Amino acid sequence: TLSLVDSAGTADDDFYTIILVDTADTFFHPILHYGASNVRGSDLAGELVLADANPFSAYRGPSPPAGIPGTESLLANYEWIVAKQEAFVEASDLPTIVSNINF
Repeated sequence: TLSLVDSAGTADDDFYTIILVDTADTFFHPILHYGASNVRGSDLAGELVLADANPFSAYRGPSPPAGIPGTESLLANYEWIVAKQEAFVEASDLPTIVSNINF
């Protein structure tokens, strides 16, 4: 369990990387739907606006590929992954996402 608020009610001020991934069981998964680094714990404990979090991969809504049999009834399996960073990550050190599929 990730706790972003201590017993005194103070929000964590460390940095986190957050990603939203669809991990459905198909040949073209996983699919990255969002990714951001250097998100403060205090922002995660409140109301985080994804566009304001300086994402390295902007939000990509659900869009099943057309023309592949079976995908029209495919159930998505979205998972938020939150990882605490050791320190602030410079923009030049953030990943470059070329494809959101099978990243």
